[in-house]
Amino acid sequence: MVVEVDSFLSQDQAPPWDQPAPDQPVREQESYSQLVQRFWGDATLTCHTVLLDLSTSNTTNTRGALRLLEAAGLWKRPETRVVVVGVVAEAEALLLHPTFRNTLYALYIALQTLPSPRSDRLPFGRGSGQTEVESEGLQVYRRCEYCHSGEAGVELLFYWNLTSALPDTREIFQDQLENFMGHEFQIRSLPFFPYMDYQRDKEEIGTTVTPRDSLDVRMLNTLASTLNFTYEIREQRERVWGLEQENGSFNGIVGDLEREEADFCTLLAPTPGRIRVMGYSRLYPSDVITVTSLKPTLLPQHLALIRPFAGELWVILLVSVVLWGATLWLLHGAWRRLAGGPGLGIIPAVLFGWGVLLETPPPAPALRISGRVLVGWWLVYCLVICTAFRSSLVAHLTVQGRTRPIETFQDLVEQDSWGWGTEPWVMSGVPHEYLSSHTDPVVKKVYEKMEVLPADEGLQRVLAGGYSFIIFRNYITDIVATRYTDAQGHTPLYTSKKGLRMQASFGWGFRQVKRSVLQLKIYSCPSVQYKVKKKKKRKRITIDENFYRRGAPFQSRFNQLIWLVREAGITDQWKAEVTAKRVREKRKAAAAAEDDSAGQAATTQSESDGQVALGLHHLQGAFYLLLLGQGLALLILLWEHLVYSRSTARQMISHFLRGS
Repeated sequence: MVVEVDSFLSQDQAPPWDQPAPDQPVREQESYSQLVQRFWGDATLTCHTVLLDLSTSNTTNTRGALRLLEAAGLWKRPETRVVVVGVVAEAEALLLHPTFRNTLYALYIALQTLPSPRSDRLPFGRGSGQTEVESEGLQVYRRCEYCHSGEAGVELLFYWNLTSALPDTREIFQDQLENFMGHEFQIRSLPFFPYMDYQRDKEEIGTTVTPRDSLDVRMLNTLASTLNFTYEIREQRERVWGLEQENGSFNGIVGDLEREEADFCTLLAPTPGRIRVMGYSRLYPSDVITVTSLKPTLLPQHLALIRPFAGELWVILLVSVVLWGATLWLLHGAWRRLAGGPGLGIIPAVLFGWGVLLETPPPAPALRISGRVLVGWWLVYCLVICTAFRSSLVAHLTVQGRTRPIETFQDLVEQDSWGWGTEPWVMSGVPHEYLSSHTDPVVKKVYEKMEVLPADEGLQRVLAGGYSFIIFRNYITDIVATRYTDAQGHTPLYTSKKGLRMQASFGWGFRQVKRSVLQLKIYSCPSVQYKVKKKKKRKRITIDENFYRRGAPFQSRFNQLIWLVREAGITDQWKAEVTAKRVREKRKAAAAAEDDSAGQAATTQSESDGQVALGLHHLQGAFYLLLLGQGLALLILLWEHLVYSRSTARQMISHFLRGS
C-alpha cells in the first residue's frame, strides 16, 4: 500500500493521533478511517514492513505520517519492520519517538554527501599530496530498546559509500530481546503463597518489598539471570487486585498497569474486562476455592445399634413384622372356619414373627401347609436381614462413624445457624466478580452472608464451631499446616476435597498503552520534554519518562521462556519444594518460640489401625436398650395393676349390691 500523507493532513492544525483534523470534510474523514482499517492488509499476512520516505517532508507531513502509524496500531505489532528514509539531523529524535515505543526492528537510512579520500600518485598513500572528492553515501541507524544501560537508544550501524561494496547486513535486524543490558523493571505485587511472598521494607503504603522464596520469585530470578535484567517490586498501594469502576477504569494492580505505573505484575487472574487494558501471560493452573470447617465429629456411640440400618429401613422392618403376623393370623383363621381346630391370636402371630427375626423363635403353633409355606419364606427373609445387620453392626461398633463434612456451597447453606467468611483481598478480585454476578440461588446466598475478616480470626471462629472459612486451597493449606497442626500431623480443621474453580488460570499482567492517553505531537511539539545527556562526549536525546512510558515489547520473549519452564514441569516441582520449605520453617519457628500456644491446635483423637477389643463404650447401646425395656415393662406393670385394681373394685361393688 502506498499512501500520500499530504492528502489527509491539514496544513493549519495537526489533529490528535487517532482521528483526522476536525476541519476536514466528512468525505476526507471517512477516507482516513478506511485507510486506518485497511492499513495492514489481509488478516492472514504474518509479516509486515512499513517504509517511510521523509527525505523531502516538512514537519507537518512527518507529524501526519507518525499519527497515521499510531492510529493504525503500530504499537500493537512489535515484530513489524520499519524503515525510515530521511536526513541525519532527525535520525535519533525520530527513532526515539513514542510511535515506535514497542517496535523492535526500526531502521533509519540517512542520505548524506560523504568525503572520499583519493591518492594522486602511488598506492598506500606514499605520494606527497592527497585531494578529497565528494561522493554520495548512506548512514544507517537502528533503534535499540535496551542498548544504553537498559534504556532505549539509537545505534549507528555503518556508513556506506555508494561507490564501495555493500557492508554486511546480516545483523541489521538482530534479536534485541536476548539481553536487556541490566534494565530495571518496575513490578507490582500482592502476597499470595505459594505463588508470591515477600516482606515489606517499610510500613508506608506502596513500599518496596524483599521477596521470599515462592513460585513467582523463582520464575523472576530465572528470567532475570537468562535475560540480564533487574527488578524492583513494590506492594500495591490499595492492596487490591483490581475491580472495574463505574467510569470503566480499574483500581488496584490492574489500575497500575492501565495507568502505566508499572511494567508488569506478579500473580493475577484474567477476566474479559482486564484483558482490555493489559497484556497477560499464563503461568500456572488456577487454584480452587474451598471451604474450611471443623473436622467431622464422632457420632454418638449409644446409637451404634440402630445405625447399621437407615431410619426408613427400620420402619419397613417393623411394618413387615406386623403385616406378616396379620397375614399368618388371617390364614390360620380362614382354615379354622373351614376345618375347625385350635385358634391363633394376632398377638401371638406377631410375636412369633418377631422372635424368628431375632433368631429366638417361640414354640411354633400348629399350622397347615399354607401357614408352613408362609413361615418358610419368612425364615429366608429373616436370614438375609440378620446377616446384613450383623455385618454392618460389627463395622459400626469397631469404627465409630462421623458426621458428614461440608464439601460444597450447597452443604454450607443447608447448615442451621451457620456463618462463613473470607479474607479482604479475596473480595477485591475475580471471586468478587464471580459471586456478585452469579445467578444461582445458592451462590447468591453465600455472597449475601459473606463476612470479610483476616484468616487467623476466621479460623478461630471455625474452631469455636458453627463457622466456615472460604479461601483458596493452596493458601489455606499453608496456614493450616504451619499454624494449626501439631507435631504428629493432627489438625482439627478440614478443607473440602471438592473445590470451585472461578478463574481460567494464574499468570502475570503486562501494561498495555491505550491510545486515548497518547495525545502527543511530533518531536518538534513544545509539549514533549527532552533531556540532553552527555556520555562519553556523545549527545543523546530521550523523552522524559515522567511524561511518557512505553509499552511492553518484552512480553513475547517472556512468554517464550515461561512456556519452556511450564512445559518442562518445573513449576510443579517448585510448588512442592516451596510449600515443604515453608512448613518446615514455620514449624521450626513455632517450636523455638516461648509462647506458641495460641498458634497450635488441639490434637484430634488418635485411632489404632490394629484389632479393636469391644468394651462398654462400644456396647453401651445394648445396655440402654435393656434399661429401656425394663422401664417399659415397669410402666406396663403399673398399667396392668391399675386396670386390675379397677376391675376388682367393680366386681366387689357389684357383689355387694347383689347381696344387699
